[in-house]
Amino acid sequence: MNLATLITGIIVLLIVVLAFRSLIRERRSGKCSCGCSSCSGSCPHCAVFMKNKGEKK
Repeated sequence: MNLATLITGIIVLLIVVLAFRSLIRERRSGKCSCGCSSCSGSCPHCAVFMKNKGEKK
């Protein structure tokens, strides 16, 4: 295997892991990452999100 390919693969994997970690942290802190501020709670994801938090928009 080529060293450049290995380094590129590691960098891509690191970016994916950091993005996934960021999404997990947002979810745990109670944030909605689908852009709920503009949908007024009508999308399916926001409806479930709000139901789980016990809030209504």
